[in-house]
Amino acid sequence: MDTLNVGILGAGFIAGVVTPAINASRNARVTAVAARDAARAAEFASRHELARHHESYDALLNDPHVDAVYVTLPPALHAPWTLRALAAGKHVLCEKPFAHDAKDARAMNLAAREAGLVLMEAAMYRFHPQFERTQELLSEGVVGDVRVVRGSFFVDLAAFAPTDNFRWQGDMGGGALLDLGYYPVSAARTLLGREPIEVLGVASSTANGVDEAFHGALNFGESTWSSVDAAFAPPFWQGLEVVGTKGVLSLPRPFLPFEDEFLTIFVNGEAQSVRSANHYQRMVEHFADVILRGVPLRYGPEEAVAQMAVLDALGRSARQGSRVSLGEGHEARSNSVAREATLQEPEA
Repeated sequence: MDTLNVGILGAGFIAGVVTPAINASRNARVTAVAARDAARAAEFASRHELARHHESYDALLNDPHVDAVYVTLPPALHAPWTLRALAAGKHVLCEKPFAHDAKDARAMNLAAREAGLVLMEAAMYRFHPQFERTQELLSEGVVGDVRVVRGSFFVDLAAFAPTDNFRWQGDMGGGALLDLGYYPVSAARTLLGREPIEVLGVASSTANGVDEAFHGALNFGESTWSSVDAAFAPPFWQGLEVVGTKGVLSLPRPFLPFEDEFLTIFVNGEAQSVRSANHYQRMVEHFADVILRGVPLRYGPEEAVAQMAVLDALGRSARQGSRVSLGEGHEARSNSVAREATLQEPEA
């Protein structure tokens, strides 16, 4: 087999973004999509010129023409449908955040290991050439020893997402921390190559308790810190800054780079151009290479579990109003893994 056949669970916004990227890849193609109802699935399949569509997620998991599944559902449904996909013998690429919480993430990781299947979190920004170049520059010591990583991501969610969108619903895995704060937390952990030892979170919440703005501070030890700002508020803004003992590196578009021909990384005030690329496509090509060619998985599910543990700790800190050590147990939502996978909730 030289082409990975991918089925898409969900026919929402993210599915519409990843499907063209998969079909443009050198080693994968979308062979089927499943949505909550037949009409929605049929419309998506027609729009993206797909040969097959299913009116239930289980039907797609039983499709012999599907080798791997891309889960684009809301975070609260990631674990139940990932577990079902793995049980059906399908490899899984799961949209970020990996799960609703670390407890779910651990269950997903264990199931993949026991099944001998590939499971990867779809943290697409890490496959963009500008982030890979950033990693190279830091390894070359251009800013010296890193002391601070600052990241921010603001999106005016109300401008394009109705109030019934899962991002406004805490029980479905919504909120600024999981949706947007995910990125700077992930970037700091990835660039520093280690886990924080302590975190502090502060949130501004809506009437129904969903964090619409979040600030986090992460202590990585050795006099190294990270700050995180995320909000469902205008203007659209994103940024990443790495401060070291010898200088500063900054990325104006670190997490959702526009498809310009070139992007810019600033190193001590001097601009470096990096040719842009479709980071979803590059991510899928790596995922397919792991399955088809046996190349090492760059970011395994264990890394995704660690990310969820940090996000859990930040959320817990904001709720209790005090710092949380990563050595402590992390709060998990009760019965999260046992949540009925038959739920047909809004798609991402």
